[in-house]
Amino acid sequence: EGEYLSVTEAFRDCVAYTVSGISMIDDAILDGDRIIVRSNDAPPAGSVVVAYVDGNGTVVKRLDANGYLRSRGPDRWIHRLDDGDRIYGVLVGVVRLIT
Repeated sequence: EGEYLSVTEAFRDCVAYTVSGISMIDDAILDGDRIIVRSNDAPPAGSVVVAYVDGNGTVVKRLDANGYLRSRGPDRWIHRLDDGDRIYGVLVGVVRLIT
């Protein structure tokens, strides 16, 4: 007998964003994926987060222990969080539509 997943329960109080670009490809997050994010302005180090970065807009990156946002993708993007930046939330799921 199969297992059931209550999407309503699993993603309560979450929002979804559509990913644009390949900077998180090494974290298995692809262009066009929908990411499910739970609000958290102080996520633990190692979390994948959605953040507003002043001058860059909204990004999906991994937060390290030193307050840097990083991607392990082809661009190896790195940014130190500062006063103009804001973390919106932490990644809790990825949805990939198969068409």
